Order: sequence, then C-alpha cells, then structure tokens
Amino acid sequence: MKANTTKKILKSLTVAGLSQVPIVSAFATFVEEYANLSWQERIEETQKTILEKVAEQDKQFEERIRSKSNFASILGTAYQSALTDVEKGKVPLYANAFINAINKETMEDAKIHIFLNSLRDFSILHIEVLRYFALRHMETYSIQQHMNSFRMPSYDDMLVDMIRQANPEIVQDKYLFSTVMNDLHAKKLIKVPSLSELHAMGLTADKTINKMTTQLGDEFLEFIKDNSDNE
Repeated sequence: MKANTTKKILKSLTVAGLSQVPIVSAFATFVEEYANLSWQERIEETQKTILEKVAEQDKQFEERIRSKSNFASILGTAYQSALTDVEKGKVPLYANAFINAINKETMEDAKIHIFLNSLRDFSILHIEVLRYFALRHMETYSIQQHMNSFRMPSYDDMLVDMIRQANPEIVQDKYLFSTVMNDLHAKKLIKVPSLSELHAMGLTADKTINKMTTQLGDEFLEFIKDNSDNE
C-alpha cells in the first residue's frame, strides 16, 4: 500500500513537470528509496511484535479467534493503525489491543471500536498521563522555587509543578499537559478536564492526588495492557 502511495506521488510530480527541477527530482528519489525502506522495516517490526504476542497466548486462544466472527476486522484495524501511527513505540500497544479484544469474549464490539480509535488518536503522552491518573499519588511540593518571583504562583502552576517534580516525563509543558487532560476527559476516560478542576476535586489537604480515571478509563488501560503474565 505504501509503495502504491509513493508511486502516485512520483507520478503526480512527473505529470506536473516538476521532476525536471533538480531539488524536486532529488526529493522524489529520497521518497522512493528512504520511505520504502522505512516502510518495509515498520511492516516487519509490526508483524514480528504481533506474532510474538500471539505465540505467548494459551491453547484456547486459537479457539477464541475461531469464535470471534469479526476477528479479521479487529486484526486489520489494529495492524493498519500500528503501521501508520507516527509513534512506533505504540506498536506493542496495538498488539496488546488485538490480543485483549480476542480474549475478552464479553466485550462489546462498540467498545472495541471506540478503544481502537482512541489508541490511534492518542499519543504516548496521553497514555502515560492516563496511567498517572489511574493511581493515587502522594506528591511533595516546595514553594521555594517561586520565592524570587514577583508574584505568587497560581493554583494551576503549583499543581503542575507538584506533578512535574515526581513525574517530569509527563509534564514538560504545562499547556500541553492541560491539552492532554482535556482530550482524555472528552473521551470520558478521566473525571476532570483541567488543572483547575483537578485542584478543586482531586487534590486533598495533605497534597494527595486522588485516582481520577473513570471506569471507562480503567477499561481502556486494561485493553492496551500486556496481560500475558496473567494468563
């Protein structure tokens, strides 16, 4: 499929007469050689990851596949999304999603559809923030870093700094973190859409941040989790 896309790009350039321009010709060569190589590597990596996870399943897994009438659609959706996702670090999550969609025999097709779409739409940062909110945290916070400032920090600033001190990998940018929170809330995976509401509803007097995932959020995390150790 990717090769066909590349050929269409090159054909379009040729039809437009742009292939005669040196820089365009060089770019076309780059697309044809590098993109095809990268695409082949991604295909091999995705296939290897999915097959390895399938091999870890119990003897009943094959029977569950046979009884799942739409398993091909589930596999196709997970596989296609894994191939085209910007973040290749999510490939194992798509493999987990396929395995769990088969193993969770009572899960509704609508929920599988929603979860696969959410996995495709979310970045790794979204997932890490969701995992953070799935647990209760006792955070520490020092106001000393603001003592030389001309103004006292807002509640939002203090809260995001509190989370950042213990989890710098998920809070590198306050506004990005807030956007991620809003995205997760829009999908009904966490209970609050913003830092302000987290401060009002999720932060206790002893600086504990309560678990803020919804039942749907917990189910989504279970859906993309590697459950091979629990088999």
